[in-house]
Amino acid sequence: MKKRKGAAQQLPYAQRLQMQKEAEIGAHREDAAQTALKIACVALNDTEGLGFYRLSRFAVHLMELIDEYYSDQELGELRLNRRLQQMGFEIGPTGGIQAHQDGNGNPIRREEVGHANCR
Repeated sequence: MKKRKGAAQQLPYAQRLQMQKEAEIGAHREDAAQTALKIACVALNDTEGLGFYRLSRFAVHLMELIDEYYSDQELGELRLNRRLQQMGFEIGPTGGIQAHQDGNGNPIRREEVGHANCR
């Protein structure tokens, strides 16, 4: 009697490798999101004094935004950049946030940038 191969084993080798690669990317993406969330929570606690309840709401909303972003990355990127620009951030040529400071190290909006330092 012949043993039946599982559905995954019936797929061509290249397709199985591609599926494995996509699963690994998804796992790394989740790890990166969780690490960024941890760092953001600690930073908000340090700089803004936010406590458990506010940070919990922040964490839930952040994960919702991440899920929304990855459902359509192109549209998600446009929406994120638009919101960040509305808040006063500048989006750099590579798509990252550029934060500006005045001579005293205080944050300033992109509209106020003259000879300020950029990071």
